[in-house]
Amino acid sequence: MAQETTVKKEKKPMTKKTRNLIIMLVVLVLLAGATVAVVLLTQDNSGQSDQLTEQQISDMAKLTLVAEKEEDIASIKTTSANGSLEFYAQKDDEGNRTWTIKGAEDGKLNSSSIQSFVSTTLILMGTEVVEENPSEDRMAEFGFNNPSASVLITKNDGSTITCEVGNASPDSASMYMMREGRNAIFLVDNATASLFSDKLEDYWDIPSNYVNVEQLLKFHVTRKDGDNLIIDLGDDEMLGYSNWVMSEPYYASLDSYQGNQFFSNLTMLAPLYLIDNKPEDLTQYGLDDPQMNLYMEDSDGQVFELNIGSSDGNGNVYVQAPGDPAVYAMLESSLTTLNDLDPFQLIARFTQIYNINVVDKIEATSADRSFEITMDHEKEMDENGEPKLDGKGKEILHENAKSDGKDLQEAGFRSFYQTLVGVSVDGKLEEGAVVEGDAEITFKFTINDGHVETIEYIPYGVKDYAVRKNGADTGLYIEKWRVQQLFEEYDKLMNGEYDK
Repeated sequence: MAQETTVKKEKKPMTKKTRNLIIMLVVLVLLAGATVAVVLLTQDNSGQSDQLTEQQISDMAKLTLVAEKEEDIASIKTTSANGSLEFYAQKDDEGNRTWTIKGAEDGKLNSSSIQSFVSTTLILMGTEVVEENPSEDRMAEFGFNNPSASVLITKNDGSTITCEVGNASPDSASMYMMREGRNAIFLVDNATASLFSDKLEDYWDIPSNYVNVEQLLKFHVTRKDGDNLIIDLGDDEMLGYSNWVMSEPYYASLDSYQGNQFFSNLTMLAPLYLIDNKPEDLTQYGLDDPQMNLYMEDSDGQVFELNIGSSDGNGNVYVQAPGDPAVYAMLESSLTTLNDLDPFQLIARFTQIYNINVVDKIEATSADRSFEITMDHEKEMDENGEPKLDGKGKEILHENAKSDGKDLQEAGFRSFYQTLVGVSVDGKLEEGAVVEGDAEITFKFTINDGHVETIEYIPYGVKDYAVRKNGADTGLYIEKWRVQQLFEEYDKLMNGEYDK
């Protein structure tokens, strides 16, 4: 006869601690194969005690499909229309057990998701016993003539436990389950029952794009066919503010607004799900010779890189991360921003814009004339002899400019300088255009760190110049009159017309 203890009939909500102890007791009940009456006393933070009745223990036991100790289990195998997964525990040198998936041990498995699956499966409980001792016809009505999924638990001693998943409940919130050897149909919540239809990708760490586009250092797109797109963070000291510089297909600074708009649309560039964890032939995915390589890096050191292959014909494209043999699917539409981009729309149109505070000398040369302007930068001091700062915390500088032996009035010179650096390109060269010959006009800006920025204007057709910057063709052109007019503006500066 089972030993009796005092049972208190009063019911009250159970704490999380009590619930965990209940599960432990249910395990003991099931392992013992007998019903016991227990009073469980536990103290919660308020000093009140939770009390578990014999009926509660009995009810919990009736709703339990599986209650097993993890250390007693050799493997767990699920089977569904999505395929089979076999989970088993590996031991390290210290005897610690870690669960993995057979055939994917070297892959990017998410150990937390796997452990959660194992824990849930080994304490598998229903929310309701729908029917006991069902007939075969009734079992068929609940979907057990053709189960949607099954789970096979193999213990270390070789014994097994099999559970099957039938149809969904009428409200679709739960599914029906049965355990072999227990002639009852259980209702199990969807979140739990659906685990037995999981695919490998549900336990896979899909590469994520954690690059902060607001702190982007590099954005490189190299294409098998077509123009590359190479953008890097530029020299903010030269420009006076942080800015991106495009080196392919054009050589120019990015327009700040257009650049921000473009980069903000890149957050969707990330794989969605796993296609093949061990591909034997990359040609079927177009990844033996990728169509495109995408590389992003931010100032925090986050890097995101993908090789992009062919389309699957269903709105996805195959991708692969360097160093990861697995093949993933990514939405083809996420590449629309890249594929539809006209890089010309991103660039700032100015050909020679430099921060006045870092330029020490300007030299301009044409076929028939030239001029030179030198500049000294004088700090504005306060009454204490300290440099004054502007609203951005930078030292206020005054430009002492001189040309042809003449001191230039500062306000007039600053106005001229804005005209000088404000010239902008008119368009992009034709595809395949070859720029040959010597420059007709050259501007040189000597920066205060000693290096020289050189902008050359080479005849391109009758009315345009191709723009070459520091020896590199930019792929852009400007109408000749815009550049030639700068010499006329210089004459106005020297005549004092800018001082008015």
